[in-house]
Amino acid sequence: MRMTSVGFKARILLALVAVSAGSLASVAHAEHSAIRLADSHRSSAVLAEGASNTLSATVFSKDRRRVIVDLELFGPGDRRVAQKYFNSVIGAGRQEEFRLETDPGLPAGTYYLSVGIFEPRWLGFLFPRWSTPIHWHHGVQTFRIYDSSPCEGDCEVKISRIVAAENELTVEFESPSSANLVLVDLELHDEDGNRVEQKFWDETSFKKGERKNFKLTTSSLLPGTYELSAGIFYPAWTGTAKWFDKVEKISVE
Repeated sequence: MRMTSVGFKARILLALVAVSAGSLASVAHAEHSAIRLADSHRSSAVLAEGASNTLSATVFSKDRRRVIVDLELFGPGDRRVAQKYFNSVIGAGRQEEFRLETDPGLPAGTYYLSVGIFEPRWLGFLFPRWSTPIHWHHGVQTFRIYDSSPCEGDCEVKISRIVAAENELTVEFESPSSANLVLVDLELHDEDGNRVEQKFWDETSFKKGERKNFKLTTSSLLPGTYELSAGIFYPAWTGTAKWFDKVEKISVE
């Protein structure tokens, strides 16, 4: 009889714990859904060294609420390179945008923005490991900074050969005396100067003395005369290294 009584009490206690846990879970869910990250933006996905980027996060609140919104920028090696936080009151049913401007002195590499929403009693600026965020969004925006001079010395990539075959142009480039990381661009223009075909290869690497072939299809062209131009750019179109204008003329019949 005593064991039955203990078992009954144990079941009652477990039931109370389950109800309590369910209530806490419901409160936690309501807490999370009442305020949330609505959107995020970056002004540019790629930049050259020396340029700055504007990153933003928009937070929506169902009820009028005071929170701390924390923007953190991480760079190569997952090292935090910038942080800005805002102690803000967001009105009921409203959203507010928070911005972080990046330092133009950041070195080349890949960067990402993380966003945290904290209670006003947040201790992150003193004890970052002690604070539990309402929300933490990791890597909501990424961007890349390219070396403003990705070549060793001058960008010495040059055209070494052009082969015009049926429905295809093959352009061979070489880097005779230095290593390069570049964007290779091939363009065809008609007699009026209109660009009718283009293909490019970003982040193309050349070792010293290396040669590489790049092909451009001409099968979709109408009969006529066309001129080939080619460009060597810094990665992600962040600068022009060389432009080879009207290096080859082809006829399509």
